[in-house]
Amino acid sequence: MDDTWSLDDLKAGVTNAERNGGGWVQYTFHDVCADACSDLAVTTSTFTQFVNWLKTRQSAGTIVRTIGDVIGGTTKAVVNGPVVPA
Repeated sequence: MDDTWSLDDLKAGVTNAERNGGGWVQYTFHDVCADACSDLAVTTSTFTQFVNWLKTRQSAGTIVRTIGDVIGGTTKAVVNGPVVPA
């Protein structure tokens, strides 16, 4: 998120997924604060309104989970990527 996202923008992402068969909508809230504490912040008011609204979406099949809850499992060893040709 950044400070240009409105409550309606957040809701639209969820309702768009609901209307189109579901899916994984990921929101990252870098900062939640009462005022413009950063360019990546959402206001406390907007965040609270969004979370309260999300509670009402359970009847539409919306489930809220952390990424850790969705992916789960134990941490795996690092895998090296492909070697870039010279």
